[in-house]
Amino acid sequence: RGVLAPNGHQDPSVAHKRALCGLHGSADSCWGHDSSAVPIILDLVRDAKIEAFKALSGESPKTADLLREINPAMFICVRAMWKPPDDTGASGGVVSSFLDDTLEDCKRWAEKGITHFEIHNEPNLFDEGFSQYWHDGREFGEFFIEVARVFREEIPGVQIGWPGLSPGENQAGVRTNAVRFFREAEMGGAINAADWIG
Repeated sequence: RGVLAPNGHQDPSVAHKRALCGLHGSADSCWGHDSSAVPIILDLVRDAKIEAFKALSGESPKTADLLREINPAMFICVRAMWKPPDDTGASGGVVSSFLDDTLEDCKRWAEKGITHFEIHNEPNLFDEGFSQYWHDGREFGEFFIEVARVFREEIPGVQIGWPGLSPGENQAGVRTNAVRFFREAEMGGAINAADWIG
């Protein structure tokens, strides 16, 4: 059936492409090492014939070389991974804190030819900044647009991904409704500022 572009029309560039078999890498960024630090990851990539891989920005970009040794056509995307601190006031605000933690790591991945970067992770979760740094999808969208602007200035050819959301309804102290959060961001123009949606 194809994929709908943000304007609601079918995007012919992706209408007849199939989904890739993918794997999410280490949730601990392999502690700053490459994926060989957790050998089962590369075993899974090889045995399951993985075609797409998501790494976190803090992992060593050498992982890209290891993945391409197994599958030269491997699609790799990287999540710019940031853990919201208790207070960003002293460091110049939330955008500066995010960029300080992620941009240089992402540039190193870009040197390996990686172009697809997802900005943040499940921003509708309290642990990921909701209620402390943004209070709805529109406010997160403002953050997203500014981070995307800087990434585009600093990384030639970058493709910016809107982050995946934690699915489900409101859960006190855990999550705000994912669909409402997305719609709020969409109304503020943030979704159209993304090149793809995670």
